[in-house]
Amino acid sequence: MMGKPNPTQAIISSLDEIPNCNSCGVRLRFGDYECPKCGADFYDSLELWAENVIKILNQSE
Repeated sequence: MMGKPNPTQAIISSLDEIPNCNSCGVRLRFGDYECPKCGADFYDSLELWAENVIKILNQSE
């Protein structure tokens, strides 16, 4: 049986799951809201990623 995730570890682990650019595949950097290579907006992808992090953190409560 798995225990509840540690919130700090969950956040650190989630940083590795930040999505790549859907248009050109460039790995996004922390703080980017558009691709530094092609200029594509990826706010929606980041919003989905953040929602997943929140779900994981809610499991740790």
